[in-house]
Amino acid sequence: MNSFARTVALLAGLSVGPYALAAGPAATNHYFGASYYQNSTEFSIAPGDVSADLDNMMFSYGWVFAPYLSIEARAGLSAKKTSDPATNGITESVVNDSMYGAYLRGSLPLSSQNITVYGLVGLTSASNTYTEESLADGKLSYTTTATGLSYGVGAELFGTPSTSFHVEWTKYLSSTDLTSKGFVLGITHHFSMSKPW
Repeated sequence: MNSFARTVALLAGLSVGPYALAAGPAATNHYFGASYYQNSTEFSIAPGDVSADLDNMMFSYGWVFAPYLSIEARAGLSAKKTSDPATNGITESVVNDSMYGAYLRGSLPLSSQNITVYGLVGLTSASNTYTEESLADGKLSYTTTATGLSYGVGAELFGTPSTSFHVEWTKYLSSTDLTSKGFVLGITHHFSMSKPW
């Protein structure tokens, strides 16, 4: 099963699960988010180590299963970053082919009830590709795939009872072969039309 199919299966499982466990739709609290993730990544390939700052688009889908606790799935990919070949005649490019994972999130509303701080922990799987192209050697590509621990902290500002903006710092992947960390900015819509506390 490829990474896209695994992501779809994970998101489907999270969306169906609450309906099987809850009394009905009124008892559920789902949310969907879209985020920009400034991804500082480092990964190992056969010729050596690669590092790059990438622009990722991330999507999340979550279910609040208890006050202040939720499970969340995230998936995304990046735009390709390409170097200028004028300096050495070699074109280098780096791309995050896929990034997805599942997380447990704990939230703490502040006294104003419009701001919530949260932390999350879970597992992320990612695949990065480095490509080098030159007239002498042609095109060479190296792909690194890894799964590792993820954790992060953030704050959520509710503009309405169902819509919030968030900023967070997350280390999405921490493994010997691949690391990814950076800041996340995004928007979330809560389908229950109310905050879960």
